[in-house]
Parts: sequence; structure tokens; C-alpha cells
Amino acid sequence: MRIKLFLISIPVLLFQPVSGQYNFIVNSLITNPNVIKMQPVDGVFNLKINLQNKNAQGDQNARIYAFSNKMVNIKYFQNNRENKCDELQIFGKMFSMKGEFENDLLACNLDVTSFEIFRFTFGRKEYLLIKSIKAGSGEVTTYIIFHLFDITNLKKIEYYPLWSKYGSISCFGDFNHDGKLDFLRIRDNWKETGKNTYKANLETLDTYKLKFISNTPNEFIIFEKTYSINNNLVIKILHKSGF
Repeated sequence: MRIKLFLISIPVLLFQPVSGQYNFIVNSLITNPNVIKMQPVDGVFNLKINLQNKNAQGDQNARIYAFSNKMVNIKYFQNNRENKCDELQIFGKMFSMKGEFENDLLACNLDVTSFEIFRFTFGRKEYLLIKSIKAGSGEVTTYIIFHLFDITNLKKIEYYPLWSKYGSISCFGDFNHDGKLDFLRIRDNWKETGKNTYKANLETLDTYKLKFISNTPNEFIIFEKTYSINNNLVIKILHKSGF
């Protein structure tokens, strides 16, 4: 496929908080943004149970955290056990992260202090969103992991695991104005371009298949991050087709 290059440079000040920079990156990619208005849910995750066990492989433990805001019933199970991955309990129903992402290492052992909780409605559906990052430092913290739950019917909660490089809550919206919930997915793209670029695709929630899928694989955005002489972050869009 031949890619036509064109440049759009958009600066953002470095002193903005990381979440603000990520919002800016996402918003700079969308021509006609129609993001979801999300309601933050105040509260903190408190450690309730700390289980430890020693075996031949060394220490294994599991920590259970409970969200302090009782308006939403959330517990987080942080597992450090063989063949185990982290779990979330949403309104009493358990959801394992094992096998839900391309790599279990991405979603296991999350940084519970990074969790942000949001609620929103879209298309007569009610959703609960948990935004998180993996425990660590440096590059790993740029992979934003989302746990989206359809809580319209608490007896039949649906779980949609998602993640995006430089992700933010601005990744959710109806960006092509078709009345369906979209997610802007960003991935590293250096293998295709030979330099440090990123590729953004639009994924849409298929309520029959119960997952986000790409209906328009030929529509994507390729961009790179550079810095101005004033040391401000600049987003350069190299290719844009669709949305």
C-alpha cells in the first residue's frame, strides 16, 4: 500500500500533567471529536487481605483491594502466583484478566494506585470504566489499560478489555458519527516505518460479538512525537485516512 505523507504539527507544553498530554495526543488525531462525557467516581482502593505463602519457587502472594466508594462495588485481586493473573470483582461478579490481552504480562500485576474509575452512558447502555497502568516505570507506564464493563444489567455484566499506547479517556467516543461506541487504539509502528512512529486505528463495539473490532482496517493515522526548539512536545501527523 502506498502511503501519502503530509505533516500537521501540533504543540503541547511539557509542563502539562501526563494525563493531560495523553488527552492532547488523542484529541489531536481526531478531526471531529465526539468524546464521551464521563463522570469520575471518587474513592480509593484499600488493602483488605494480604495472603502470603512460601514454596519451592519462593514467595507467592495475593492482595485484595476494595474500592472505598460503596456506590460501585469493586474489588481488585492482585495475584503473584504461578499461572495466575489479576482479577476484578464488579458488583459481585469475577472477571479474570488472564488471556484477555495479547500478553498476560501486560495486564498482570497492575499498579493499584493508578486506578481511575469513571461511569458514563452511551446508546441506552450504562458503563463502568477502570483506567490503569502496569506496575513499573519508564516505557511500561505509557501503555494505558482499560477495563470497560457494561453494567446496564448487573446480572449480565459484559467485560471489554482494551489498551492503547498513550491512552486516555478521550479514546472513547463516536468518532465516525454512526451511533456506535468507538475506541481509538494506538500502537507502536516502528516496524512499518523504520522510525519511532505510532499507528492509530478505530475499533467499534460490536454488541452481537461482544467485542471491539476494526470495521475499517484501511482507515488509520500514522504520527510521530517530536520536540520543538523550545522543548515543547509536537505531534506530527504523517498519514491520515478516515475518521
